[in-house]
Amino acid sequence: MFVPQLNRDTNYFSSIVTSASRDLHCFIVQTNTSIYGDSRITGPFRTELKNILQIKGGINDVVIIGEVDVQKLQEKQRNNENEIFKEVKRCLDCKKRINKKSAHDPCKKCRNNIHTQSDIKGTPPNFIRGNISLN
Repeated sequence: MFVPQLNRDTNYFSSIVTSASRDLHCFIVQTNTSIYGDSRITGPFRTELKNILQIKGGINDVVIIGEVDVQKLQEKQRNNENEIFKEVKRCLDCKKRINKKSAHDPCKKCRNNIHTQSDIKGTPPNFIRGNISLN
């Protein structure tokens, strides 16, 4: 998604861009004038990795190039649901589970394997993968 803007309220829009990127599970390219700053490319990543590129502003308008891995994002979208089901099944089948009546009491081994670390955050609830048409 590309968002050209002429906006001085960068703090407010920073939150909107971050949440939109995670809710829509897509990359967002936000461009603002160098007078106000906060031009960036952001993606649905962990907080410390979400901004692929960000520039706060300056005297001159400049062009900065950032690179995004669309294929990696699409792969995560395709496999996210299966990964979650596998984690839950593995934990429920575990013989070391502390309380057999509760799925919320995983053993130490399962607790360490829950939500394997990935740069890309999981898809939001009710995420529907597919083509979006702006016609």
